[in-house]
Amino acid sequence: MKNMLKKIYEILDKKQRVQVYILLVLILGGAFMETIGVSAILPLVSAVTDPTVIDSNKYFSYFKNLLNISDYKTFILLLAIGLIVVYIVKNIYLIFLNVMQNRFTNNNMWRMSVRLMKCYIEQDYLYHSEHNVADLERNVNRDINSFFYVINNLLMLFTELMVCMMLATFLLITDFSTTFVLIVIMIGFLLFFVKIVKKKLRYYGEHSRVSEAEKK
Repeated sequence: MKNMLKKIYEILDKKQRVQVYILLVLILGGAFMETIGVSAILPLVSAVTDPTVIDSNKYFSYFKNLLNISDYKTFILLLAIGLIVVYIVKNIYLIFLNVMQNRFTNNNMWRMSVRLMKCYIEQDYLYHSEHNVADLERNVNRDINSFFYVINNLLMLFTELMVCMMLATFLLITDFSTTFVLIVIMIGFLLFFVKIVKKKLRYYGEHSRVSEAEKK
C-alpha cells in the first residue's frame, strides 16, 4: 500500500497533487458532516420518546430558555426542522464533494492521456519499432483509466475510513462496549480482505492487462 501511494505521488504533477490535497480536506469535511447527520438524530429521538428530558438535559434546557419556549411540542418541532436543515446542508455538501471528485478524475484522466501520447509521439523510429503498438495504445487508454480508477477508489476509501473513524469515536462515547465489539468484527473482515482478496484482485488485474493487449 505504501509503495503504491508513493508511485501515485511520483506520477502526479504538482498541480494534481495540490488538487488531491484539496480533495482530502473536503473529504474530512464530508466525514464531519456525515457524523453530524447521524448524531443529530439522537436528540430528536430522545425528545420524542421522553419529552421530560427537555427539562432534565442541560443542553435542551439551555436552548429552550434561550428561545423562550414553554411547550414541548414546539421545541420538538424546532428540533425536527433543525434536523431537516442539517441533512439538507449535508447532502448539498456531499453532492459538491462528489462533483469535485468526478471533475478531478475526468479532467486529469484526459490531461495524462494527452501527456503520455505526446511523449510517445516525440520518440524516434527505433523506439516504436521495438514496442508493440497495442501496448502503447493500452497504456494511453486502458492503463490511464485504470490509474485514475484506483485514485478515485482510494479517495472513496479514505472518505469511508474518515466517516467510520468519526462515527466510531462518537459511538464509543455513547456506548463503549457495543461499539468496541463491532469495531473488532470490522477489523477482522478488513484483515480477511487484505490477506486473501487482495492477491486475487492483483492476479485478475494483471490478467486483464495482458488480455487487453492480445486483443489489439
